Amino acid sequence: MAMGPARRDKDWLLRIENLALVRRCLRHIRLEYGVQLALDADDLLERILAYGSRSANPRLRRQTRLLGYRLRCEARSQGFELANVPVVAPRRGALNRSYASRNTARSGVTASKPPGLSD
Repeated sequence: MAMGPARRDKDWLLRIENLALVRRCLRHIRLEYGVQLALDADDLLERILAYGSRSANPRLRRQTRLLGYRLRCEARSQGFELANVPVVAPRRGALNRSYASRNTARSGVTASKPPGLSD
């Protein structure tokens, strides 16, 4: 599962839950394969996912799947930009009703009290 050049930046690794998961994966990889992966490697994610996909350790397989899932979800959520949201002005009638209700409240008209309340 290649993530491509977009994953070369390490922003995903700065999130504490991702870092904790990566460290657990690295520990399992070191125990199973005897390989010490560096956190600053450009292809860290791809190598973790590759080792996890062929691992005999069910914990490592599960953790690498979880890591891949988290990063795919983060990539989807980062596609949202406020600039893409259309700005819609309120309808003219809605604006006038809001203004009228504020002026009524200022003019001294009080709302009736619910039954059962006493002063």
